[in-house]
Amino acid sequence: MVLLARTGAANWRLDPFAGGGSIPLEALRLGCETFASDLNPVACLILKTLLEDIPRYGNAEFKLKDDEGKEIVVQGLADALRHVGRQVKEEAANELADFYPPDPDGIRPFA
Repeated sequence: MVLLARTGAANWRLDPFAGGGSIPLEALRLGCETFASDLNPVACLILKTLLEDIPRYGNAEFKLKDDEGKEIVVQGLADALRHVGRQVKEEAANELADFYPPDPDGIRPFA
């Protein structure tokens, strides 16, 4: 549909009600300049992440700290988010352990 909508020299697309961004994402994939917006702030955050941050930082190198505080290099945004997410999960589990004591069978509830 985006290819069919090409109208000549101006190779850009405007989607003022982009929502989750499927049309702007497809336009970018096809090499079009794209402007997308939405009234919903959650949709705007999704658009910014999808259309700006992932293309910009998707293959970047990130210098992070490992569990012992040593600096490590992580390749790619997805791996960096997994690494930081695991650290946050472990820290939260340690800090909240007193509020969620194990059941009699030894299983710790998570909610």
